[in-house]
Amino acid sequence: MLDLYLPMMRCAGVLAAAQLGLFAQLARKPATAIRLAAALHVQAHGVERLADLLVSAGYLQRRRGGVYANSAHTKRWFTPSGEVDFTAGLAWTREAWSLLGGLGPAIARGGPSVSLWQRMAKQPKLGVTFAKYMRAFAEFSSPRIAKAVTLPRGAKRLLDIGGSHGLHSIAFCRANPGLEAVVFDQAAALRETRRHVRASGMQSRITTRVGDCTKDDLGRGFDAILYFSVAHNQSASGNARVLAKCSRALNAGGVLVMHDYLRGHMPEPYNAAFDLTLLLEVGHRTYGLADFQSWVRAAGLQRFRQHDLAPAAMGTLMTATKP
Repeated sequence: MLDLYLPMMRCAGVLAAAQLGLFAQLARKPATAIRLAAALHVQAHGVERLADLLVSAGYLQRRRGGVYANSAHTKRWFTPSGEVDFTAGLAWTREAWSLLGGLGPAIARGGPSVSLWQRMAKQPKLGVTFAKYMRAFAEFSSPRIAKAVTLPRGAKRLLDIGGSHGLHSIAFCRANPGLEAVVFDQAAALRETRRHVRASGMQSRITTRVGDCTKDDLGRGFDAILYFSVAHNQSASGNARVLAKCSRALNAGGVLVMHDYLRGHMPEPYNAAFDLTLLLEVGHRTYGLADFQSWVRAAGLQRFRQHDLAPAAMGTLMTATKP
């Protein structure tokens, strides 16, 4: 029971700290429980118990005089002063926590009674929380991905399928002068995209287009297409159809760039947990390298290449070229 209880309380404590703004407050100035409680407008005895749990878990440090401070790990990942602030990820995890009680019934059914996307349609704030998390992850990953991918020489047009926040398009446009991009996603996912694009100074090079890649035509004349972290939200047959559309949308010599979390290429504990999460939330699953290779071949694309990112939990990049 302790094997279950201790990780549960550690996770709940971290999520509560993010919800209360505890990490952000300590990023401004280390404080005693009394001063921290006053700044957060909560009870001191509750904050002290939470802080002690977070000290034991390595998220906080307790200094002389009962002063609490963020650990180096927390500073790096969960405060504005870090490399990337994943506080949005903690907010999303808090929402996902509420879904876990339905895991047993979802396993019995073989999928969710209501998909995550249907929940977001009915609860727009849920979609906003998820989009903020995806943006935080893209802030961390997109520069690394853009650096790892070589687009065709002189590439002019890029289509970013499911591009949501637009950060991948921004990164590729920065890395490839003369490139213009279209971020293609459903309307709910594009609410903040134009603002992100304006903030990057790329508004003359990046546009948005509302659509559903499983139903709508993708257009023609693209030199590169991004298909990032979309495949695990589709069925195998759905991915085959979308990649066939991608092939038709590419110019000769154009490249399809895919990113996902592949079975056999991820740390097994992560793959097992993510695979089960997909069953619970959307009713799909992770795929292996052979799945992507078969979809690419069926789409008439060639020169399949695969590159595992580091660390391994960041997933795998794959590219294929239209002859």
